[in-house]
Amino acid sequence: MHMDQITPPALRERPYGNAFAWGGIWLVGLTASFTLFYGHFAAEGFGRFLGMTLLSSALCGYLGHRSKTPWSFWKTGGMYLPLALAIFLVSSFGAMTRH
Repeated sequence: MHMDQITPPALRERPYGNAFAWGGIWLVGLTASFTLFYGHFAAEGFGRFLGMTLLSSALCGYLGHRSKTPWSFWKTGGMYLPLALAIFLVSSFGAMTRH
């Protein structure tokens, strides 16, 4: 059985809802992992994660909305990951350079 077959139709017809659901999952996961591994996780870090996940979710929802065939919840997650990684790389370039 394919993952698209077990995804309820209501989740296939909501590209922005699915994308922001994946963003929420990643936001909670990143925040929890950084809090556990680094102990003191500041509000600035949470704000950066929030911005990156919201931007990734908006782009992924837009792409899913423009698609001719509806994306399943799992395909949205598969498209969300490369978008989030690209946004992370672009946003971390300034923070990783030495002055």
